[in-house]
Amino acid sequence: MANIYFVRHGEASATFADHQDPGLSELGRTQAEQTARKLNKLGPLPVLSSPLLRTQETARCLTNLWNTTLKIDARFSEIPTPASLEFAERSSWLNKIMNGSWMDLTNELQSWRNTMIDATLKFQGDCVVYSHFVAINVVVGAASGLSELISFRPTNASITCVSNTNNTLSVVYKGLEATTKVN
Repeated sequence: MANIYFVRHGEASATFADHQDPGLSELGRTQAEQTARKLNKLGPLPVLSSPLLRTQETARCLTNLWNTTLKIDARFSEIPTPASLEFAERSSWLNKIMNGSWMDLTNELQSWRNTMIDATLKFQGDCVVYSHFVAINVVVGAASGLSELISFRPTNASITCVSNTNNTLSVVYKGLEATTKVN
């Protein structure tokens, strides 16, 4: 059995619609430090992160505590937006799809989802993965047998634990939830 601790990044310094790859805000840095202290007793464990700056900055608080190396893993990245969208259209697109199901989405998005589920099923030992709101919902939804795009609303820097037992995912616990608005 492997426990995979999914951590949503701390609060970003800019919104999804305002910046392609923002780092953390001051509050986000504080959240990252608090989460690292909570996880400290578990490790050191392997630590993976989405390639985006906000997840890497959140993860570095933990890797600094453990004096370990951060592994960047694109399989746990932010949901890909269609190439045809203008940057300013990203928020309205995401708000629209968040109310739907995975079955209603493009093959590209379903492939992204399946890649993340397959990657999670490959973990044979405990680890920490720093990722994003929708990405964490992918894993929780798969572990819960849900087809909705959003099954819960993890707050910034929250910890969600999913276990992989004999190639079966199950939710050990969900992270704290908050009202999340896509800007």
